[in-house]
Amino acid sequence: MTDDAGAPVPAWTAATLRQLVAIQGRDLADALTQAAGLLAAALGTDKVDAFLYDPAREALVALGVSDTPLGRRERALGLDCLPLAAGGGFVAVYRTGVSYSPTGARTRTRGNSPASGTSWGCSQAWRPR
Repeated sequence: MTDDAGAPVPAWTAATLRQLVAIQGRDLADALTQAAGLLAAALGTDKVDAFLYDPAREALVALGVSDTPLGRRERALGLDCLPLAAGGGFVAVYRTGVSYSPTGARTRTRGNSPASGTSWGCSQAWRPR
């Protein structure tokens, strides 16, 4: 497998892409949760979230959260919902479409951490339409 420039793609990347394409979830939440788990394992991260916009709540909701200790803790604490009014880095990416790099000028959690004063959580549980 090669990328758009013709360079070889690492084997782990190709394997992960094949696994992502093969996901057959019961519903959207299940498929996104499986994808988040695959990406967390492939990237060696503590957690991966797949956020979707919920217009009824004006919020980004992590419909797919990797089944990791940190992912389970996030859900238990109700931290899987980011109201657009609260702002922050994730909301800025959603609104502008400009990607975010943790190696850039901003820190990874700036504006999205309870310590930064951002109001986390939403009052209602996510229900796909």
